[in-house]
Amino acid sequence: MKRFDLNPEDSSELQNLLSTTINSISDWIHVVDSKLDVVMMNDPLKGMMKSLGFRNNLEKKKFKDVFPFLSKKVINEYQKVFKTGKSLVTENVNEFEGRKIYTETIKEPVFEDNKVVRVITVIRDITTRKEAVEAIKASEKQLKIFAERLQNIREEERVVISRELHDDLGQNLTALRFNILRLIKRLNDPGKETNLASFADEASEMLGLIDASISRTRKISRDLRPRILDELGLVPAIEWQVDEFRERTGITCRFHTDVQKIAIEVHNKIAVFRIVQEALTNVMRHAKATKVNVNITRKNQEIHINIKDNGTGIREKDLFSENNFGLTVMRERATLLGGVLKIKGKPDSGTTVKLSIPLKTVMS
Repeated sequence: MKRFDLNPEDSSELQNLLSTTINSISDWIHVVDSKLDVVMMNDPLKGMMKSLGFRNNLEKKKFKDVFPFLSKKVINEYQKVFKTGKSLVTENVNEFEGRKIYTETIKEPVFEDNKVVRVITVIRDITTRKEAVEAIKASEKQLKIFAERLQNIREEERVVISRELHDDLGQNLTALRFNILRLIKRLNDPGKETNLASFADEASEMLGLIDASISRTRKISRDLRPRILDELGLVPAIEWQVDEFRERTGITCRFHTDVQKIAIEVHNKIAVFRIVQEALTNVMRHAKATKVNVNITRKNQEIHINIKDNGTGIREKDLFSENNFGLTVMRERATLLGGVLKIKGKPDSGTTVKLSIPLKTVMS
């Protein structure tokens, strides 16, 4: 490797090296003297100024004339560095063409004879970093809300199950026990004639209670986890959910698929089913729709599930509302699938929910 030797006395060589180095740095760099005149500006900063329409300002010297868009606060910061001889690091945000630009500015004093004669300023664009931090904070906030809401949902589900067990199954079993005790008492009472017809009536009444209890138990179990999901698979389970929705709401709901089977991992299967279930629940609660179409298709390397209604259409401001927990859960489920969930509404033209699942999620 060829060794590069710099002769300190060769100011021209040193100047060229310094200029090349400064201009090769992507950060915006400029130097001001004690009169607040701009004595140097690197090429990236010049390019930025030109792109913002300040080409003519590059010919000026006074700081406030070169950078008229900067506040008096910035002037004061320079004066502070000249006065104290201490470096100053600040963060700023400016808006250009509707987009916020975050910058970190380092003002470094240059001394001659223990006096600050110049200040070198390095401005670094930290927009990407800031946006990433803000995205993480928003995600953490959303996850906290999600966790709290999930805990509330669990408690609400327990209350519902407890009420159904107590009010329906509990009452049925209590009535059944009472009838059996009464029947035993009659059979053990020698003073009363045995009436087979009345026994048959009581047995029929008890069978009715037993049938109602079985039906209620099956409903509770089905709501917790449909057996059809495990026994027949995802596509039949979604079709069954569409039939249930149609029967429960009276809303016309059509189902179409060109995919007969999706061999998918169990936890992913549940996630997809719950997304469809939540979408249909939202239609029932909010859409005021009369028709819904549910389509499952395969395109390229993805499975697509589209749910479209003809209702009022979800509003843009409601799509990412913190209070709209159902949509947040749907997005979280889709993200965990490695998929994409898109929700779009048009006023009085309905809402469309599109779920795309990559085939890598689907087992071969």
